Amino acid sequence: MQKSVRINQNIKICFCKNKDYNNGIYNTDDVVKMSSKKSLKQYNSLRIIRHHLLINAEQEKPILINVNGKEYLANNQTIILEQLEMYGLQIPYACRAGVCGCCKMKLIAGKVFLLAKTAIKKHGILLSCSCIPKTNITLLCN
Repeated sequence: MQKSVRINQNIKICFCKNKDYNNGIYNTDDVVKMSSKKSLKQYNSLRIIRHHLLINAEQEKPILINVNGKEYLANNQTIILEQLEMYGLQIPYACRAGVCGCCKMKLIAGKVFLLAKTAIKKHGILLSCSCIPKTNITLLCN
């Protein structure tokens, strides 16, 4: 099935792990080719986290996020993925809920607050959509 679809406000597209479409920015009226059409998977067992979640606004403080040797001024209140996107980094993601694993990065140093039990894996692999930095952190991203 090879079709095209025009993106508008009424359609939800999940590129999931499709390496051809998972990166980049898509705008209203862009045309993308569809290889298949399925219903979106519902993750009812997870609570979707609101963007820009504040843990405690009174304790907000600046921190540094080091990604592949480059430092970014950040804070200890906002999800890592969103803070890096504000600097223009294009971190792959599909769900923003800690399910798909597309936004994984390796935590080399520092501490993070986990929004889900599954947000950190073996060997320091974390899901940047489900972690908020507690301290300065150093990350590796492919």
